[in-house]
Amino acid sequence: NREALEVNRNSINNRQLYHFNTEFVIWTADIPQSSDKYLALFNISDGKTPIEVGVNWDQLGLADSVCQVRDVWAGKDLGSFTGRFASSIPAHGAGLYRITE
Repeated sequence: NREALEVNRNSINNRQLYHFNTEFVIWTADIPQSSDKYLALFNISDGKTPIEVGVNWDQLGLADSVCQVRDVWAGKDLGSFTGRFASSIPAHGAGLYRITE
């Protein structure tokens, strides 16, 4: 997946944003010369069902209340989201997204 490889090649300040016990982890990264962010959501729970994992835009340092979200792995625009984004992440799964102000 060309877009996913671009995350590896063209991201800076990659860091864990949040780790909630044994349930989920959120990572973010900056995109050089852009206000866009990469967002990775991980379901690390021992359960067998999906859990909703999300983040508020201000946690990513984004000022806009409405941002566009693109699913990097699916190569698909998900639309506009106001104030926050959350996704249902399958057990032991992950999601990778590009957030645009």
